[in-house]
Amino acid sequence: MTAEPTGVDRERAVAIVRGAVDDGRIDLQEAERLLSTAHQARTRRELDDLVGTLAPQRPTRDGSDDRAVYLRAAVRIVLFATAAALLLMAVLHGIDPLDPH
Repeated sequence: MTAEPTGVDRERAVAIVRGAVDDGRIDLQEAERLLSTAHQARTRRELDDLVGTLAPQRPTRDGSDDRAVYLRAAVRIVLFATAAALLLMAVLHGIDPLDPH
């Protein structure tokens, strides 16, 4: 059985779809369909199959584009997790996070 995709896996797929739109390889309607399917994928294999044909046509010399995609995804995940943890801590300590005082 193939593992469930992680947030980083999904972010990578989203970045690949966006790149395909930016390069003019797919239109917005196709991108919407692929993004919807990517968010519903239950396995990494489904996700890989979905975006496998959309990978950039020519590889980068040093792989910096791939590293940038992973770095942006990791930063988003860390920021989201930090915000969620702070919100949870505030609620558990009886602090209303929406109260300005």
